Amino acid sequence: MWTLGLELWAAAWSIGLTTDVSPRHRCTDPQWRKAEDIPIMRSNNVYMFDGRALKRWGLKESNLPPGSVILNRQATFWESYKWYVVGGISLILLEAFLIFALWFSG
Repeated sequence: MWTLGLELWAAAWSIGLTTDVSPRHRCTDPQWRKAEDIPIMRSNNVYMFDGRALKRWGLKESNLPPGSVILNRQATFWESYKWYVVGGISLILLEAFLIFALWFSG
């Protein structure tokens, strides 16, 4: 994360050194560029939010920018125990099926 920030900072610094942005002072040096000629740089940085702070302030995750990363999020009951619940219900249904099958066969 910091490495990318430093790379962008270094690129911005080098562009700033070679760009003439002053309307009063026009440099005639051919190394200098106009501000309009600077390419737009895209960053791979993502927004990061603390899940505990979101919960404390009552903010919804759906209101966050797309692609946001939520740190320290507390898992819901379903996220934590989904497979235990599915497994338990499956076993209960299997036992019920076996009980009815034995009951009707005998």
